[in-house]
Amino acid sequence: MQCQDNTKTIYAGFGARLSAYLIDSLLVGIALLVVRIPMFIAYLIGPADFIKTPILFEFNIFDIVIYLLSVLYYTLMTYYSGSTLGKKFLNLKVVSANGEKLTFINVLYRETIGKYLSGIIIFIGYFMIAIDDQKRGLHDILCDTRVVYNFKVPVRLVEKAPGEKYAWTWSVKKEFLKDFLESHLKPSEEILKEQKKAGYRNHSVFTNGNQFVFVFECDNIDFANNYLSSSQVCREWYEMISPMMESSFELKKSVAV
Repeated sequence: MQCQDNTKTIYAGFGARLSAYLIDSLLVGIALLVVRIPMFIAYLIGPADFIKTPILFEFNIFDIVIYLLSVLYYTLMTYYSGSTLGKKFLNLKVVSANGEKLTFINVLYRETIGKYLSGIIIFIGYFMIAIDDQKRGLHDILCDTRVVYNFKVPVRLVEKAPGEKYAWTWSVKKEFLKDFLESHLKPSEEILKEQKKAGYRNHSVFTNGNQFVFVFECDNIDFANNYLSSSQVCREWYEMISPMMESSFELKKSVAV
């Protein structure tokens, strides 16, 4: 993902994301002691069947409360800042693929159903992060999100210095002008391939009546001329148009057109 400000976004890999998850798990575990300890005490000192009795599949109210508080942490932190505390510590951030702000529904789906599906079969949805080219888990793919490093690496734009500019000039006899324009002005694919091999770049053709100018760039004009003069394709083309020529080809350097 390349940005218009000449910076490059780097996707967070499996190791970084696992480290962030372990940090979050530790922090959430410590924070939830505020809930675990009172509920454990209530279970010890009095009847607490309502705590340990399953009310949703095999989950009791204690399990559900702990799960909801964990989901609340991951969902709100990701929605409002793009990062949990673990991700912030490692400078990671959850972003949408199109760069728009994450929606609450999308974040909630990612942190609940998406992560459930990622872990349902031996955590294969998470291991996908290690092999995906954009480091996506199954929950990222389902919600079209990415986890990236929350900084941009500058991309240095290196532009190749332009080569010398040259121009071939020639004139066509007026009686052959129409035929030349129709059949020979535009180089054939074979001619273009030979010119590319010779080192021609960025060519353009200009006309003024029966006078023609073929402008191009080239780093080594001697090599180019030797190559083209030995090219069977170019020789055949030159022999074909020679009867139409009023003046022969003339090479000029450093042409301003």
